[in-house]
Amino acid sequence: MATSLPCIHVSFESVDQLRQEYARTIRKGGVFAPGAEPLPDRCECTLVLAHPDTAGRFELRAEVVYVKPEDPGRGVGVHLLDFNPTTIAALEAFIESASDPAHSPPAELAPPPPDLHAPGPVADPSGTAAPDAHGDEPVARLAVSALHERLRGLTLAEQMRLAREGGLQERVALERLFGKAVWEPILQNQRVSPPEVARIARMGTAPTPLLEMIAGNAAWLSSGEVRRALLSNPRLSEEGVTKVLRHAPKPELQLVASQTLYASRVRKIARTLLNR
Repeated sequence: MATSLPCIHVSFESVDQLRQEYARTIRKGGVFAPGAEPLPDRCECTLVLAHPDTAGRFELRAEVVYVKPEDPGRGVGVHLLDFNPTTIAALEAFIESASDPAHSPPAELAPPPPDLHAPGPVADPSGTAAPDAHGDEPVARLAVSALHERLRGLTLAEQMRLAREGGLQERVALERLFGKAVWEPILQNQRVSPPEVARIARMGTAPTPLLEMIAGNAAWLSSGEVRRALLSNPRLSEEGVTKVLRHAPKPELQLVASQTLYASRVRKIARTLLNR
C-alpha cells in the first residue's frame, strides 16, 4: 500500500511576493518554507504553493536539503525534483493566473502545456494522425509541429537571436532542432531555467568552455540539479569541479565523496574540501 508524502505548504501575501520569490529562488530549483515543521534530511515531500489571489494551489515533488528547527526562523529548505521545462511553463501560468481570475482556473484544474520532448502522434495505416485518449485531434502536437516548421526556416542569425530572447517553448524547440549550435545563446537568455542549464551541462558533447561558463555562474550553481549535471560530465576541468563543489552544502559534499557514480577525480576533490 502506497504511503502519501509529507506536505510542505508555502503561502504568499500578494502576487508580487509570489513573483519575486519565483524569480529569486523557485525558478532556480529551491524553496525555503518558513515555519514548516522539521523533516528528515533527504526526505521526499510534496511542496504546495498557494496562490494569494485565485485560491489555487500548485504541487511540486521536492526533497528536503536544509532544516532549521529552532524558533524563531524555523523552516525547511527543499530542492525541487523533476523540475522540467513543462513543469516550469505550467508553474509560470499558475503564477500569472491572477491577471484574469475569471478566466484562469486554478493550477490543478488547468490543462498542462504540451511536452515538446514527447514523441509525435503515431500515424495509422491510412496516413492520418491517431487521436488522443479522448478521441480528439492532437491539437497540441500539431501546434508544436507548426512551431518546428517555422523555426526550420530561420536564418542562423535569427536562430541565435531567438535562442537569446525567446520563451521556453521556443528555446526547447530550438534545442531539439539545432542541438549544440544553440546551447550558448540559450544560456545567454535571461529567462533560462536551471533544468535547461542542467540538461546542457549533462551533455557529453558539450564543449569544455561552455561547461566552464556554467560552472562560473553562482546563480546556476545554487541549483543542486545543475551541480550534479556538471559533476557527472567528464569534460569539466578540475578547476571547474572545484568551483562546483565549493557551492555544495556539506551533506551533498559528503555524498559526492563517497558515491562511486562520480569519477574518482571528483570524489578526490570532494574529500580534499571536506578535510580543510
